[in-house]
Amino acid sequence: MPRMSRDEFHDLRTAAKNPRALYEHAVESRENNAAISDGDRSPSKWPLLIAFVLVLICSGVPQPADRIDLVFVALAALPWVAMMLVARYRPAWDFGFHLADPTPVWPVLTVPGAILTWRALDAIHALHGLPLLPVALLGGVILTASAMWVDPSFRDLRFILVLGVANCAYGYGVGLDLDTVADSSPAQVYRVKVLDKYERRSEGVRGVSSVRHYLRLDRWGPVDHIGDVSVSVDDYELARRGAVVCLALRSGALRVAWYRISPCP
Repeated sequence: MPRMSRDEFHDLRTAAKNPRALYEHAVESRENNAAISDGDRSPSKWPLLIAFVLVLICSGVPQPADRIDLVFVALAALPWVAMMLVARYRPAWDFGFHLADPTPVWPVLTVPGAILTWRALDAIHALHGLPLLPVALLGGVILTASAMWVDPSFRDLRFILVLGVANCAYGYGVGLDLDTVADSSPAQVYRVKVLDKYERRSEGVRGVSSVRHYLRLDRWGPVDHIGDVSVSVDDYELARRGAVVCLALRSGALRVAWYRISPCP
C-alpha cells in the first residue's frame, strides 16, 4: 500500500475534524481516481486523426454541384464524431489547445468547415453569397456551443472566439451545398457568348502544380458585366472562343441563386 505524503496526511487530519469536509474529500478522491481510470481506458486518438487526414486527402476529388458525395458526408460528420468521442472519453479527450499534446482534437472540429466551403465555392456558381452569411453565423454558433457543452473545460475565451469564427465556414459550406442539392426550382436557361478562355497554373507543395480553367463570359441575364468563371476540364475543352454556352439559373432552396454551365445542345 503506498504511503501518504506529509501534506496528504495533514489534509486528511484537517478534513477529519469536519464530517462534511471529510465526505467531500472522499467524493473528490473517488472522482479523481475514476477520471484517471477512465483516461487509462480511453482509446487512442490516432484512428480519428488518421481518418481525418484521409478525408482531407480525398477532398481534392471534384465535388458535383447537384448532389451530395461521400466526401461531403465525411467532412460534415467529422466534427460531430469528434464531439461524441470527447463527451465519452473526457478528460483524456478535450478540445483544448495544448502545445505538448501530440494528438490534438480541435483541428477535427474546425478544419472540415474550411474544406467544405472551399469545395462548395469551387463547384457551385452562386450569384451572390451574402444571403448565406446568417446561415454561416448560425452554423458557427451551433458547432462552437455544442463543443463547449460536451467539454466544460473548453473555456479559453480567445480560443473560443477564434474557433467560433472558423466554424462559420462550416455553416457556409453546408448551407451552400444544401441550397443546390435541395433545390427543385425550374431552371432559366441563358445562351451566353464565350469571349475568351484561359488556364491559370499555380505551384503547390513540393513542386506539385494545379491548373484551373476559366471562361470569360459576356453579359447575361442578371449579370450586367463581363466576368470570368471557373469550369471543369471537360467544359473548358468543349467551349470555343466566340461560341455560346448555356447557363441554367436556379433560385436555390435557401434563396441563393446559382447556375450551372454546360454546352448548348
